[in-house]
Order: sequence, then C-alpha cells, then structure tokens
Amino acid sequence: MNKRTIKKYLKKHRYKLPAIFFCSLFLFFAGLPWLSLGIIILTAVYFIFTSIKVISNNYFISLPLMLLAIISLAVLIRLFIFEVYNVPSESMEDALFPGDYIIVSKLNYGPKTPQSPFEIPWINLLFYLNKNASAKSNSTWWAYKRLGGFTKVKQGDIVVFKSITDGKEILVKRCIGLPGNRLQIINGTVVVNNQLIKTSPTVKHLYKVWLSDVKQFASFADSLYIPYNVKHSTGKQYYSDILLNSNEKALVENLKGNDSVIYKSVKGSAFSGNPQINWSPDNLGPVIIPAKGMKIQLNQRNCILYGQILKNEQTDLYNKNGNYYFNGKLISQYTFKKNYYFMMGDNRNYSYDSRFWGFVPEDYIIGKAILKVFPFGVSKDKRIKKTSTLFKTTNYL
Repeated sequence: MNKRTIKKYLKKHRYKLPAIFFCSLFLFFAGLPWLSLGIIILTAVYFIFTSIKVISNNYFISLPLMLLAIISLAVLIRLFIFEVYNVPSESMEDALFPGDYIIVSKLNYGPKTPQSPFEIPWINLLFYLNKNASAKSNSTWWAYKRLGGFTKVKQGDIVVFKSITDGKEILVKRCIGLPGNRLQIINGTVVVNNQLIKTSPTVKHLYKVWLSDVKQFASFADSLYIPYNVKHSTGKQYYSDILLNSNEKALVENLKGNDSVIYKSVKGSAFSGNPQINWSPDNLGPVIIPAKGMKIQLNQRNCILYGQILKNEQTDLYNKNGNYYFNGKLISQYTFKKNYYFMMGDNRNYSYDSRFWGFVPEDYIIGKAILKVFPFGVSKDKRIKKTSTLFKTTNYL
C-alpha cells in the first residue's frame, strides 16, 4: 500500500475517521477503554481490507470475508454490548410480564468475559459437537473477569442473572440489597440500613378483601383490569384474594362496599432453611449482604446463613468439634472473595428469589434490563395491554 493510496483513502473518509476518533475518545473517558480500543482495531481492520484491491475487487474473496465479519460482529455485540432475553415467569409483574422480550445492556455494569467456549454464542456449537469438549460443558475454562462499565449495580435496578441453583437458568429480578448492606424484611416491608427502601409502583402483594357489595367490587376490579376470584365464606360474607400494588390498594381501601383489606403473608421458609434461624420470606433478618473483603466470625449461625456462599466460593472449610479449619489450618474468621446482591421480584407473593435461595454473586450477573420490546407473550393477567409496551424503557419501573 503506497502513500498515494493512503492519502486517497483518508480523503474519502475525512468525515468518518474524526467521528470514530472522538467516539473512541468519549468511550475511553466514560470508563470503557476496552470498547474504545475495540472500535479502533475494527476500524483499522476495515481500512486494511477495503484498501487492498486484490480483496475488494475479488467477489470470491470479499464475500466470505464479509460474512465472517458480520458473524464476528454479531458475536461480539452479544458478548460485550447487549443481548435480547425472554422474561421467563410472572415474578416481575407489573413491570415485566411472561413472554416479554427485553434488551439487556452489558455496558452498564461492564460485560463479563466468557469463562468457557460454551458461553460464546454460535461458537459454542462447534464445541458441543466435540464429545471430549462437551463433557466439560459445565466446567470453568478461564478465570472470571468483568470489563469496565458505565456504572455499578444500583438498588432498584432490574437485573438479569444466572440462577444460583443450577447456573444455567436466566432470571430477571429487581436488586434490593447491595454488598455490605444490612437488610431486613418486616411483615413484607424491606428495610435496608435501618431505612425503608423506595418501592417501585409496580411492586404488588396479595390481599384478602372482605366484601359487602360484590357487584361494586367486581365492576371496580374490571375497570382496572385486576383479576379477582370472589369466594363465599361462612354465613353470608364474601371475599376475594387479589394482587394489588400500593396505588391499587389505596383505591380498594377507599371503595365503599369493602369491609377490610388484609395482607396475606408469603408462605415458605427463608433461604437458610434451618429451624435454628426461624425466618420466613415476610420476616427475615437482619442480615449483612456479603461484600468482597468483608470478614465474618466462624460460628454455627454464620455458617448456616452463609453456607451457600462458602460452597460457591469453593472453600475447603470444615467443622470439627466446634472448630473451623481451612486447608487444614485452624481459623476463626472467613473473608469473602466476591460481592453479593439480594434480588427480589415485584410480584412478591409469586416470586422465587433471594428470600428463598440466598445471595447472588457478582459473577452470575449478566446485565441490566434497559428496554422492553416485542411483547408477544401471553399472560394470565387480564390487565396486560401488549401493544402499549413496545419499546418501553425500564427506567420508570
């Protein structure tokens, strides 16, 4: 490639190249130097291949290279920029509904680099076809690493992450507690660091509404697209179990013809699952959410509370006659290796979340849900109007 060719190419792209340069500069100072470098490399590769006449003028060479470039770019976008996921359950109603498709940004928290070739879209098909490689599909090939992002996980974010129970299922929940937070749930109300958290208007609970005027209640519920099921109790009294957010609850309480609105607690045992710690999903804690570098005293209670984490961090820790040993050495404290988060669904009575299975490690987090698109799923909830949710951001939730 001679100087004349380079000069001609630069003149042809005199507007594009400065735009790419300033875009890369912006990304660098925005905390995404890896993305800035990636754009520069891709631009350089594009410049080289399009300026070589042997390649650009030969259809049989340029077409395969173009297809390879498109596939590579698609893989890189899914790995490092964003990905589309399907909402698997009703646990995030009324923010997200089953069947909704959401765009998950990996730039907000920074993308997690693959820990095995099976985590690379499309490329993983080649490894699944190999018997020796497919036998190691659940193994970790490379160490965990997360590239820089725009921000950290914040309380109230809708987060997409892998299930801690099997490491495969993709879950969508709202972040309630951050690393180092002191969390407590009192009668269904979440308290973090001794303060009530700001609750999203889409959070709903199950209530039992005792009715004296069934027709009026039914008309009211239908007008708000709220599902209900009126039942007959002893005597002549009627009631309905109904899911309500805070605004709907206030309206129901002020509705004439209702005798009372009673909160129905969430059934089940809390994540410790141990009778020595008598917690329930509605009354839990206080508990400190583990942060990287945080130390705890090793005792029976802490080992019950954080037992799942000790397994997740692959700690060779065991108890012998009330004493705790790590790699054969007697210790009295343990230092956490990762940051952890407490996630809950907005549909509190119908969400299987951190109240049941515990804390989510940082390396299980995929990204932040930023946009709701293609709501073709069908929900049992009558209030869904799918056509009105196209391309709606999740910032307001």
